[in-house]
Amino acid sequence: MSKGLIAVIVIVLIALVVGGQYVGVRNTLVTKNESVRSAWSQVDVVLQRRADLIPNLVETVKGYAQQEQTVFGEIARARSALLGAQTPAQKIAANGQLDGALGRLLKKKGWPHSLATAEQVHGDRIAVVPALRRPKKFFGVDGLLTDQPNQPLAIFTADCASIF
Repeated sequence: MSKGLIAVIVIVLIALVVGGQYVGVRNTLVTKNESVRSAWSQVDVVLQRRADLIPNLVETVKGYAQQEQTVFGEIARARSALLGAQTPAQKIAANGQLDGALGRLLKKKGWPHSLATAEQVHGDRIAVVPALRRPKKFFGVDGLLTDQPNQPLAIFTADCASIF
């Protein structure tokens, strides 16, 4: 074989090795780029879900705030009546009125006899809470959901932000 043919074969082999390396590196970069895009797509999904849940949260809070405003108004009026009472009979009547208003608040809240609690575990599981007659702690969940009126719920959070 001539030296020229050997030189051409060596150059072709070197070009194939360099070309193969280029294609391999490029494929790796494309794969990593797609992984990054996929991860950001998941972030977008979570952010969109969070944004979609905000109107529901606002409506729920408005409903509870309206209920609570009535109860707190009754408590404030009963307290004012108690503080303004002059005679023992007025004080007894005002105290009874305050007891009734506070009783409605505590009954409305169900505290502490039916409290449902959970500790944040940095996941995405939500427990459905039925009507409770005694306190219950839910494990392995990050959220509590109920359709039971006056069912108090509590979540103990750790070091990350809530989704709401």
